[in-house]
Order: sequence, then C-alpha cells, then structure tokens
Amino acid sequence: VAKKCPFNYTGADFYALCSDAMLKAMSRTAEAIETKVAEINANPSSKFPKPINSQYYLNHLATPEDTLVEVNQNDFDRALAELVPSVSEKELEHYKMVKMRF
Repeated sequence: VAKKCPFNYTGADFYALCSDAMLKAMSRTAEAIETKVAEINANPSSKFPKPINSQYYLNHLATPEDTLVEVNQNDFDRALAELVPSVSEKELEHYKMVKMRF
C-alpha cells in the first residue's frame, strides 16, 4: 500500500487512509449482514419471527465469522483512490524552499 502512496502524504494522511480502509471493511461486513437478513426475510419457510432486523440477527443468529471485520487490500486501494493529500505538491515545494533558506 505504501508504495502506491504519493510522496506528499503526511502522518495525518496515513491515519486517514487507514481509518477509511477500516470503514470500508466495516461497511462491507454490515452489507453482508443486511444481505443475510434480507435472505431470511425473503424465505417463507424461515422459522424465525418475521421480519427480522439486523439487531435480531446479530443477537441471535450471527456467527463469529459474520461479525469479523478484516481490512483487505481492496479496502486500502479504494480508500487510497478517494483520499486527497493534506499537503499539495506546490505546498511541498514551498516547504522545501523554506527549509533550504534556514
């Protein structure tokens, strides 16, 4: 992931990248749970009270694998594609010039 990052990323940018990747992984996990809930609700022979919601699923039906959040390369790639560096190339050049003066 680091090899794909622009040189002008700051510590705050890397923090944002990691946070955004984690959020994408959490969203993916939540969407998977919502899909399972919809499948249960669409099944007329389901033995569960209808309709169930995500809270019911998480409290009564979810497995540890259902709630496991794993950040993967795709999460980082998607976060990286959306992240705007906090320091522009122009600003970086300016800081280099200031550094050379002092």
